Amino acid sequence: MFCQHCGARVPDDAKFCTKCGTPLRSAAPQPVPQPVVIASEKVPVNPVNSYSDQTHATPKSKAPMAALVTIAAAVFIIGIAGLVTGGFGLFDSTQVTTVEEQPADTASEAETPVEPEAPVTPSSITIDLNRTSDYQELNVFITSFCELASGFNVQDHFNRDEELSVPQQQDLILFMQRHMSYNANPYLEDVDASDPMAELGYTKRVDINYFNSLMSRYVGLTFTDQQLTTGGSEVRDGWYYYIDNEGTSYPIQNVAVVTSVTDQGNNRYEVAFDVYKPTTSRIPAEISQDTLGLPLTDMLDALGASSDVVYSGTAIVDARYDDDGNLAFTLYQMGA
Repeated sequence: MFCQHCGARVPDDAKFCTKCGTPLRSAAPQPVPQPVVIASEKVPVNPVNSYSDQTHATPKSKAPMAALVTIAAAVFIIGIAGLVTGGFGLFDSTQVTTVEEQPADTASEAETPVEPEAPVTPSSITIDLNRTSDYQELNVFITSFCELASGFNVQDHFNRDEELSVPQQQDLILFMQRHMSYNANPYLEDVDASDPMAELGYTKRVDINYFNSLMSRYVGLTFTDQQLTTGGSEVRDGWYYYIDNEGTSYPIQNVAVVTSVTDQGNNRYEVAFDVYKPTTSRIPAEISQDTLGLPLTDMLDALGASSDVVYSGTAIVDARYDDDGNLAFTLYQMGA
């Protein structure tokens, strides 16, 4: 310690200055700056638990003496650490993490708003199976997809809004080739022997624009020249060439008979149908379309078909009028 009068250094237990003899003040130890006193019963040890229990307050109990001593020691040690680091930063109210009430996550808790469905426009084209012309046109259209021996048929899945795989594209293309051949399409030509494409084995050709217009009318799709070029077909100089299996015997053709139609609005209809098998092998061109407008029993008799249903199916079609004002259909979906 030091003398308050002359400033000389003297032993801590001296009562008089050894240099000037001045009586010394009490040698009691200087107080150590204390940290901000925060009563233990007012500062929760776990702020999170304290916050969560605010609405369920319980009577406070007196802590055991050992716990109080432990808390006091901890406060003292933290206070000393605060001095060493230059202050009471550990108890600085600006640094104490507190739990505040957070706003509810409205994005997760609130119900997701449901987008209103687009209004359905009532169909302006009505279909009545009791009307012979409507019944016949639907039967002819659906039969087109079940009368062929190869290519797309009513047992395949199709949805115009879905991306088609390469095999699906090729099935649709093959379907249209067979459809034109089996129905003796007047726009389909034989490849002349003088045509260079004849040397490559191609036997039929049709204007590429007409072919795509036919695809659009039946399934609402068109194909690029590259998609139409396969192992047995090719686009050249505005013509679509393909190899027709000349001499291949025609198998027994199936016939579809529509049993119900359900209006889905916007001139789109769901169609249910049954498929029957004629007992004689005839190409579609040999079956009059009028036959498919007859009542079921008469139709089966005219076709020589059994009354047993081979299989049943569903399709969704878009109703429209063709250039001549006649009712026509475009396939939207086949199967589930």
